[in-house]
Amino acid sequence: MRIIIFTFVTFIFYSNSLIAQENNINILLEKTYVSDCNGKTIELMLPKGWSTPDRLEIDEGFIQTYIYPDKSYLSILCGDVEFHKQEIVKENEFAREEKYNGFSIIYGNVKSNRKEEFDATLNLMKK
Repeated sequence: MRIIIFTFVTFIFYSNSLIAQENNINILLEKTYVSDCNGKTIELMLPKGWSTPDRLEIDEGFIQTYIYPDKSYLSILCGDVEFHKQEIVKENEFAREEKYNGFSIIYGNVKSNRKEEFDATLNLMKK
């Protein structure tokens, strides 16, 4: 019975996670779902550790933001929304934007030690 429970728990954990490899470093990403600009649900793999997403509905679409304890964030922008970012916000902090299938995904305030995690998320979206 213990083997069955262990197997089930292990399956649930790994089915909601993905180990991506970025620059020969294994990165653990967590599965979440969001509605895209057409109302379809899509799967995203995000760096682990985000808090409950904050969603702002606007006339042009929506902005959904995942905030991390270290104040880094990842936002999904849908609609006719423009978001201005800086390449380097502060020393050793980074931001990046990618357009994907009608919406934008942006990360910011990312420290250099977590940059590969956030890059892996955006790189997976492009595949």
